[in-house]
Amino acid sequence: MTREEIKKILPDVSDDALKQILDINGRDTTAAKGSADKYKSDLDAAKADLAKANNTIKELEEKKGNADALQAEIDKYKKAEQDRKAAEAAAAEAKALAARFDGLVPEDRKFINEFTKNGILSEFKDALAKDENKGKGDKEIFDALIKDREGIFASPNSIDIPGAGGGNAKEIDDDAVRSIMGLPPIKK
Repeated sequence: MTREEIKKILPDVSDDALKQILDINGRDTTAAKGSADKYKSDLDAAKADLAKANNTIKELEEKKGNADALQAEIDKYKKAEQDRKAAEAAAAEAKALAARFDGLVPEDRKFINEFTKNGILSEFKDALAKDENKGKGDKEIFDALIKDREGIFASPNSIDIPGAGGGNAKEIDDDAVRSIMGLPPIKK
């Protein structure tokens, strides 16, 4: 609705009243547009679901004359669902085992690197499955794995020691090093 259309219907309307009418109309239009956008997105989602369902129906109809092919298609869908569930269960189990393992590492100790941590975690997982460890607690198994092993944890006392001469090795020029060694500079 425009100002001119309102003036034709109500010729004596004041500018303030006209502004209020247009504001109300604008809010109604905006609300209607928002609803239309929601319905459009819902319709698009429904169309996509319908297309997928139609495709599945088409595949099944193509195989309806052949019971073996139809059963193979059903088995394929069942296997895919079982594989998905098994993968989810394995991921959840691995996450739970990693959390259990992380809880055993003392707070003041950190593995020297992820490779070492993953190796000890793998050994821990294998040790949990062994019959000889049945009835033992996680801490006892973990302690047995790390006992007398050196170099798996980072030293808590490590410090950076500067090189001789007080300089930073990254600041040394290759040509300067070559000249100290009695070699000619690198040709660039």
